[in-house]
Amino acid sequence: MPAFDPVTAVLRALEVLRLVNQLDHASVAEIHRQTGIPKATVLRMVETLINAGYVAREDGAATYTATGKCLLLSNGLQVHARMTAKAAPILNVFRRKVGWPSDFGIFDGDAMVIAATNREFGTLSLNRKPGARAPMLLSALGRAYLAFCPADEQERILQALRLSKNPLDELAKDRAGTTKLLKQTRARGYSVSDREYLDTIYEGAIWGIGVPVMAAGQVVASLNVMFLRKAMSMDSGIKTLLRPLQQVAEQVGTDLDEEALGLSRGT
Repeated sequence: MPAFDPVTAVLRALEVLRLVNQLDHASVAEIHRQTGIPKATVLRMVETLINAGYVAREDGAATYTATGKCLLLSNGLQVHARMTAKAAPILNVFRRKVGWPSDFGIFDGDAMVIAATNREFGTLSLNRKPGARAPMLLSALGRAYLAFCPADEQERILQALRLSKNPLDELAKDRAGTTKLLKQTRARGYSVSDREYLDTIYEGAIWGIGVPVMAAGQVVASLNVMFLRKAMSMDSGIKTLLRPLQQVAEQVGTDLDEEALGLSRGT
């Protein structure tokens, strides 16, 4: 248990900074819509972040962008850089092969963070960029990772999700339902995104399936592929895209194994 209650103003400021960084052109109205923080408070937070050098006001517009100073906040996050470097070019080849976008996700405390993506501007760009977060129990990325975790790690993650106040983690409180979902996912070897979640986030336009990335016999990340519902059914997507997606995951995992072996030999 934490020794002190969290400072609400700090939590709000961090949430505002996250959204400014995530959105291409963040406005006070959009930040308010996504967070529920009063507009006057959002404006004060933005002005404070501008004063600190992390946010800049766009010329001639009432919108804001993150500055290069934000990069200083991630100087210590080198743990997964090698995995991302291995996955990114493989995902680009996969996009050219199948024609549908994919994300490479790494577990980050209570969600999957998009470490690499082959999404392009257009129909399925969908404003999800590296750094975006996907919920553990509703997204294909989260389900694929969680289903293949060792039992003790899986339980630690689920326990944290049960204590979460995020509505996207609510499913964790249904212990029986969650257990069944993860067992089914592991048994078939792939995950599917929660339909209601997709309907809400992507307005019912897409399907998503995911697979774990295994290296040294354990899950280290996950991959997804997303495709338009009007182009093919879920069954057709699984039939045509699942095996190629699994092959990509196997290739990434093999590359990570080989790199680890090379590092252990000092090469």
